[in-house]
Amino acid sequence: VFYVNYFGAKTPFFERSLLESVHNIRIKEHKNKRGKNYRLLHSYKPILEVTVRLRIYSSASAIALLAFGLSANAANVVITDLNSAPSSSSAVGGATASIVNYDGLGAARLTTGLNNNDQAEILISGSFGNFGNLLTDPDLSFEYKFLKASDAAGAPSAAAFAAPALSLVLYDENFSGDGSLTIKYEHYWNIGNAVVPTDSWITANLDYTQGAMWSSGGLGLANSSGGPPLFNLQNILDGTASSTAALSDNLVVDFSALLDAELIGIQLSVGSYNQGQDGYVDYLSMTTGAGTTTYDFQVVPVPAAAWLFGSALVGLGWMRRKPAA
Repeated sequence: VFYVNYFGAKTPFFERSLLESVHNIRIKEHKNKRGKNYRLLHSYKPILEVTVRLRIYSSASAIALLAFGLSANAANVVITDLNSAPSSSSAVGGATASIVNYDGLGAARLTTGLNNNDQAEILISGSFGNFGNLLTDPDLSFEYKFLKASDAAGAPSAAAFAAPALSLVLYDENFSGDGSLTIKYEHYWNIGNAVVPTDSWITANLDYTQGAMWSSGGLGLANSSGGPPLFNLQNILDGTASSTAALSDNLVVDFSALLDAELIGIQLSVGSYNQGQDGYVDYLSMTTGAGTTTYDFQVVPVPAAAWLFGSALVGLGWMRRKPAA
């Protein structure tokens, strides 16, 4: 709720209409205990953790400040348990999925052993919205920060191209056929089909200009088996794809079924056929015009009392073992 003081002046009708239409808000008259006129602006947008009291001296500055306040929403979701909502995880074969402290940061850790069937996944589930509607938002983007540790001894040379991948999970229950689809971003395609650098943090972005992805098959698309045709968010709107991450071939692809699907998950994964992987993800985020939601992986800190208790137990054990004089 924003409290706006106009010193008793009536808001011109055109300004009131503009505020209501642009920001989807409802303006009501209100008098405080001192009798001063206020306008209560009740926003129906999802404003998270925001409580602001504004004293505004001109209607022009009111519009400017509201435009800023209602577009700068942000939420931080701290994940300390991979199997508590909104996250879930799975690990096949010798793979593992966990949350650890690494390089001074809390991070999700995804590993695979020396078997092609090993695969580890972390899924952030939610009702993120109709994918077609999301693609009308010019601010739509996805981001994650990851690190690929050096490959395990014995891993095949092809594993050098692997790293934690980010996928969008789509579903349409009314689709005639396979109504589920995962479109996956793998970093090596986006750096010229090159070996992924190790032991340094990398921030990757998926938006309308970058972030080449491939299809796992479903919603009318074939499984491209980890390679072309590649496409980004703009390509889905344009109905085009490419044989390279440069996204310049303009291959015709029918993405229309994706526009009717719901975005139900954002996934992190390593494997399969990527042996000896040791990958870390600091966070992932989704941005729309309504703001940014960040999913931050953190280890649950051990309370100070627990450390003191543990130290006391160690001390008692040492005293019991101390020989008599």
